[in-house]
Amino acid sequence: MPDITDEDRRSLVGKLGRTPEDIAAAAEAQADRTGTGLPDDFEYRMLRLTPQELALLLEEADGPTETLSRVQVRLEKDGGMTLSGIADIPAVVAHLGYEMADVEGFVGETPDRVAVSATVSLGEDGNGGVQVLEANLGSLAVPESLLGLVPPDISPELRDYFLNGYGLDVRSLSMEDGMIVLDLGLPTAPTP
Repeated sequence: MPDITDEDRRSLVGKLGRTPEDIAAAAEAQADRTGTGLPDDFEYRMLRLTPQELALLLEEADGPTETLSRVQVRLEKDGGMTLSGIADIPAVVAHLGYEMADVEGFVGETPDRVAVSATVSLGEDGNGGVQVLEANLGSLAVPESLLGLVPPDISPELRDYFLNGYGLDVRSLSMEDGMIVLDLGLPTAPTP
């Protein structure tokens, strides 16, 4: 998997119109303004990102929470995508709207930070939703019995995760011609 380069960063900033750090700051400023902890004013655009650009966005746009670090994104030959990195488990769980006690009730005690990966299928042109095919927590595969509890289309949960964790509104996620296509709402920058 290729490393993220300075060219990837310049390309992502060009597509976003600002840096991932500026996006995180705008989301945080809006969240403080609204008092809800979430931004509420977005500028929408369709983005076509390389795997490296998506990894960079996930790595750097989550502000001070550092939900994911050392993020890698790989496109699969079957039209899916594998995401991996080091997750701050309590932060991820909170961004998904759950309590750690609920998760630990299913899987037992978990470390605060652990390597994670998930392979998902993506609908073409935003159709078909996003489905989890497999997931790993550390070196352990998440059992089929737990994956069976995951809704067949995790698009709403993914949208909540990005909104809660990154201040981004992901209206759709798909793959097209080897690129990741996002209908993405970026929090508007606060006016001085």
